[in-house]
Amino acid sequence: MLAALTRSVRIRPGSRRHLIFLLVIGPALAVAGCTGGGTASSWNGTVPGVSGSTSQNPAAAGGAPRSGTPICAQKILISPYSYDGAPGTFTTSGANPGLPTFGSRGTDFPDAQKIIVVPAGDNSGAASAGDYQVARTIVYFEPGVHELTNSMYTGNHSYYIGGYSKQTGKAVINGVNGGNGSFASKPSSGNAVYNTWEYLTIENFASTVNNAVLGNINSNYGNGQDDGDVYRYDTIGPNEYGYNGGNAPRTGESNGGGYAINVGNDTTIAYNCLTQDAQGAFNGSSVVNVSIVHNEISRNGLGEYPDSEGPGGSQFGCGCSGGGKLFYSVNATVDYNYVHDNYNVGIWFDFLNSGADISYNYISSNWSAGIQYEASYNARIADNTLVGNSWPSDGPWPAGVKGGDCNTVTCTQGGGIIAGSYGNPQAAIYVANSGGNASFGPIKVPNGVTVPGCASDCKVASRYSGHLWITGNQLINNFGGVSVYTDTNRYPGDIDHDASCATPLGALQETNDTLYYQQGTFLQDSNNDATVSGDQVTTHSGLMALCDDYGKPPQSGPANDVDAVKAPVVGMAVFNLSTGDFLGTVTSVASAHSFTLSKSPGDASGAGLLLSAYGGCGPADYVGGGPGIKSGKPAAYYWDNCMLGSRNVTVSHNTFSINANVVKGCTAANDCGFQQLIAFNAGVPTLMQFFDSYANLIGKSAQGLGNAWMDNTYTWTGPGQWSFEAGLQGTHVSQSQWRGAPYDQDANSAFS
Repeated sequence: MLAALTRSVRIRPGSRRHLIFLLVIGPALAVAGCTGGGTASSWNGTVPGVSGSTSQNPAAAGGAPRSGTPICAQKILISPYSYDGAPGTFTTSGANPGLPTFGSRGTDFPDAQKIIVVPAGDNSGAASAGDYQVARTIVYFEPGVHELTNSMYTGNHSYYIGGYSKQTGKAVINGVNGGNGSFASKPSSGNAVYNTWEYLTIENFASTVNNAVLGNINSNYGNGQDDGDVYRYDTIGPNEYGYNGGNAPRTGESNGGGYAINVGNDTTIAYNCLTQDAQGAFNGSSVVNVSIVHNEISRNGLGEYPDSEGPGGSQFGCGCSGGGKLFYSVNATVDYNYVHDNYNVGIWFDFLNSGADISYNYISSNWSAGIQYEASYNARIADNTLVGNSWPSDGPWPAGVKGGDCNTVTCTQGGGIIAGSYGNPQAAIYVANSGGNASFGPIKVPNGVTVPGCASDCKVASRYSGHLWITGNQLINNFGGVSVYTDTNRYPGDIDHDASCATPLGALQETNDTLYYQQGTFLQDSNNDATVSGDQVTTHSGLMALCDDYGKPPQSGPANDVDAVKAPVVGMAVFNLSTGDFLGTVTSVASAHSFTLSKSPGDASGAGLLLSAYGGCGPADYVGGGPGIKSGKPAAYYWDNCMLGSRNVTVSHNTFSINANVVKGCTAANDCGFQQLIAFNAGVPTLMQFFDSYANLIGKSAQGLGNAWMDNTYTWTGPGQWSFEAGLQGTHVSQSQWRGAPYDQDANSAFS
């Protein structure tokens, strides 16, 4: 994926990169088209069993938080269960004081049928033998240290609970220096696991890049991540070990380890201390109904640090580390978290997410951006407080690997100055190739996934459809402001010079139309020697095939820039390259040099022509939805169907403040203090050279792509001032130009 710091340079591919390079509050989870006995969802964003979860109730929340709420080492993590007696299996609830109660309404775990008490000590043998791979059972870990040097197999619909005593302390499951211990569940069906983890400390485990310590399914029964798990009141970390093909795990900086939790569908992560995990706190892909609320997420990502180019960059850097990441998610809620001191981005939604709610978080002192919403759609980023991100506001960051630099500057300074060394101002909230999109319909939920209010064959509609709101946020002493950015060479699917475009959120069982979403056949009279007489067209040198993917599956391409004369096909739309006029469609074909139009557009000679097949990402699709429908000159809007472009982004009612005397390195030379509304025209798709540039429209508040700053408050203290980029990347504009035509940004905003 697009690296956090290097937007306009080509970066080495990583396992998480799909491509080289890079007001009004919406409703809660909307469910449409439920069948099989389902009804419309009444879920309102609250987390079952967690008080105070008001992810959809801004009035109750009271706006952006004034400080972070610590969870780590707080009393909330102390278990109410104190039993520290004889181990064994018990089937009578309440017979042993200090244990959780179970088995009936009003007990701690009503659907559990028994309880297994696990004594402190080396539990490796029992864990790997499957003693804890049980269903509808409480597995209670007594106070003290539980060592695991082998894999721990877990069951489904069970509860893994830690105890506490003043004498012994918490229940700690210890992986013993990143040894061979791990957790793997046995699902009841598909990926349905639905286990609960409470009041445990899970530390010193190892995993590999892009994998995790928890949330894994036993490969004997399936693969992927657990669905339905609940994590509450746990401390997960430190887990700063990574396996990389050797016998012993690596530890510390650049160890190549993974995340704390693999997040599946219908997962709740609430009131946890998620700290010092190698790659990040959480990682989820193709997931719906995810709530990550009221956690402290800190000091994660060291395993891939520095996640940057340069001699000091980690060999495991992949644009994939930080507080946590989600891919292909629908309506994920990440609210009320304290996210700080992570080694890269704080909260990162990366690639084809939709409907995210990222609100009421306190995000501070992260190495790079505080929030990144990348190659995704429809979101509410509201009422967050972001403080001191992208510079060493909590002291210098570690040096690069073997003391090397990140790009050409020291890694210790954080992402702000590093990004400036590439000529790309750092943002506190970075929206890359993302925006509001109402064009795709409800997403089919994978079989076996439970969504409240729905049975089988559910379809979940994206929240905030057509809008991406960045509103009500407090941004204080970050290295930058908000960046809305588009790399015009980025698509949802595979790329072969232009594109083969996948249906948005295709990973969630949405089928791709293998015909419609392929690059169309494009023919060009590049010698400008065509003659139009009535409805007859003659091209003396013939039509050259520019692109020829239409109707082919992605794996059979590419066939772009075909250097051969080719005859058109009936139904192709014909455009005059000089004027952009639509001339009609092809009704009959004599040869590559001669064909008939559906109308007589007027005689012409020495004309350059472009012929586009209906289907794919060409202008014929956007002149009105079908071949032969006149609409005038195509413009940049015609990419909206398949290009991941930034549009319909509203940045309003935010407060931006920087004290340049406090923010280290905050100078114009280091690109500090920028707002950006820009596009990088990468030279593709090929048709871009014929029609309006995306960059001509991205920065306009009116008559553009719907991106608008308004009603914001700006304060600057010390040397320097707020800076702005608009239009084509690298185009610096003054405040008056930013606010004047043609951009007309920050109407009704205040500057001081």
